[in-house]
Amino acid sequence: MRIVLAIISTLAISFRATERQSQSESLKQQSPVNHDRTPAYLQFDHVDEGPLFSKAEPTDRIWFRLVNNRWLAFLIASLIVAPAGFACDFQYDPASVPMYYRDEGWSLPGVKDFDFKATPPNYGEPTLTQIPGAVAQLLPHNKNPYILAFPAQQFVLNGGQYKMRSLQAKAVVVRWMMDGHIFAYSYGLIPVTAHRVLRRWIVESEAACIFTATFIDDKGDGNFRALVPGPLTTDLVPRWAKARQT
Repeated sequence: MRIVLAIISTLAISFRATERQSQSESLKQQSPVNHDRTPAYLQFDHVDEGPLFSKAEPTDRIWFRLVNNRWLAFLIASLIVAPAGFACDFQYDPASVPMYYRDEGWSLPGVKDFDFKATPPNYGEPTLTQIPGAVAQLLPHNKNPYILAFPAQQFVLNGGQYKMRSLQAKAVVVRWMMDGHIFAYSYGLIPVTAHRVLRRWIVESEAACIFTATFIDDKGDGNFRALVPGPLTTDLVPRWAKARQT
């Protein structure tokens, strides 16, 4: 089970140059140079299957041709979920946000080693919403990039036992307070693969997406048992925190 928030859109680009003169001539006949257009533009090519980056996504892909008006064409495969018209069953959205629960509490890296004198990050913040009576406080860190490693952890979802995979990510951390008491942490996360060299993180690869994860202290004892794949909303504020507000 992975934290998936709606993944934001990813592009896989594959370049294919024409190799034979006959192919080049064919392209010239189909797509003559148009001086009224930009030097490069996208043109619909076809709909076909493509590689899967997640088991949950369909195989349908929309392919576009990148024309640069110099007889050289490239193909761009846009990893877009097929519209409902391609589906063979009814589509639906969940009525509520899932909550991943861990009785012993989630391990939360990055919530103690912050430094308010550090320069705040300018990218990657978690999605924040207005929560009446709550204060969202950014926790800056001295390291750039700031990489967190979440260990693999077991949790419960709808009565079933699951195991969250370990995760490395660029992170921005925000803590939520109500009447001076911390009741939640929200993370802005960009998945990466990275390693350390002389105490500094070297990023090897980075996902083209940002997602938000929120950990909630549901009992007011400093143990953050509930994980929500998304931003904190008013209905997720625990009762003990609301009671302090009133």
